[in-house]
Amino acid sequence: FTQYLAEVCDSLQRPCLHINYTGNLTSADLAPLEVRPSDNFVIVPSSGTLPEFNKFAYVVRNFRDSRLGGIEAGQTETDSVSTAGAVALFGYPDWMAFRSDAEELLHAMEATVYSRYYVDYDSFSSRTIDSDFVRWYGEPMIESVPSQGLLGYDAGCFILKNMQANDGEFRPDRASEYRGIQSTFRFERVPGGGFVNTALYIVRFMPYGRISATLQ
Repeated sequence: FTQYLAEVCDSLQRPCLHINYTGNLTSADLAPLEVRPSDNFVIVPSSGTLPEFNKFAYVVRNFRDSRLGGIEAGQTETDSVSTAGAVALFGYPDWMAFRSDAEELLHAMEATVYSRYYVDYDSFSSRTIDSDFVRWYGEPMIESVPSQGLLGYDAGCFILKNMQANDGEFRPDRASEYRGIQSTFRFERVPGGGFVNTALYIVRFMPYGRISATLQ
């Protein structure tokens, strides 16, 4: 992913810096960024695992905070009168499963991730399916990220609605976009091959535990 991203940046003539470090990231490793105080940076790690995240997260947060010096609680980069460039963090679907300190860091850094799934746990549909599952099966769905129960429910609804619209035949080539509780299905045929789901969520972690998601 990062290799392809670097190739795209090169084709667009956008500068792309590679920061290599051994063990944990240190402030000294970010020296190439320090010498460009007015530039904006998007930091993209080469791995989405929790152990790798823990190696760089606190240092990146401190670097980002130093750029946002003087901003009061609740403000964002756009509210700042600082002339320092902004620092954004872009990562992976794995981060959707982070909890405790790691999740708090994602919110503190207003990280952005891409994902095939997203659940608004406060939505009516999400609350309803949870209570219905207990009523049907006598116990809650097994907790996992993504939820395998919701994945099965969304996929089943998509298939059944498609068959209903096509006289009992499953025709993904005739399927319109289906937005489920956790997943959205928008299938397009690959030239010379099968179908691929092109629906993608861009998820942003925001201050105070808030999350926003945009379907692309």
